[in-house]
Amino acid sequence: MKIEISKEAKAIIQETLCSDKYPKIILRKSGCAGWTLVLIKEVPKAKDIIVESDGIKFYIDAQVLKYTNNVSIKTKSMLDREIIVINNSIKQKCRCGKSFSISNL
Repeated sequence: MKIEISKEAKAIIQETLCSDKYPKIILRKSGCAGWTLVLIKEVPKAKDIIVESDGIKFYIDAQVLKYTNNVSIKTKSMLDREIIVINNSIKQKCRCGKSFSISNL
């Protein structure tokens, strides 16, 4: 399991961490191809898998883990504070690039 995180995204995540909610990568229905990976803050569940990258613990639901291999977490642009999660293993995305089909992994 590899999670690459940009220094800008790391700084934003560290600024927004709180004592009971942690960064979690989830799979959400979205876009024209069907699915996207999203970073949320949530209270960890017992079944969540912990993956540490650059000193930050990310929680991932065990069922979503297979869709999160080779992931990059970064900001949309250098001046933007919006964090995006990109699965670098996807072979084919939708035209807008915001979503992917699970069958493409």
